[in-house]
Amino acid sequence: MLGLRINELLIILVLVVPTIWALVDMLRTSTDIWAASKQSQGLWVALVVLVPVLVPVLYLFIARPRLRASH
Repeated sequence: MLGLRINELLIILVLVVPTIWALVDMLRTSTDIWAASKQSQGLWVALVVLVPVLVPVLYLFIARPRLRASH
């Protein structure tokens, strides 16, 4: 029983937390900043929802630095 709860916690940490973090960060970023960085906010949000493990990592290393540079 305890092993199952640890597995559930790991699933939450690996899947849910990065996905929620990425979505919150994306949605808090102004649409003007998205436009200035020439990236699609809607596309990134859709990708994070559809591929929750890989895309938040890609967002962290690809989109987020471009968004921060366009401030």
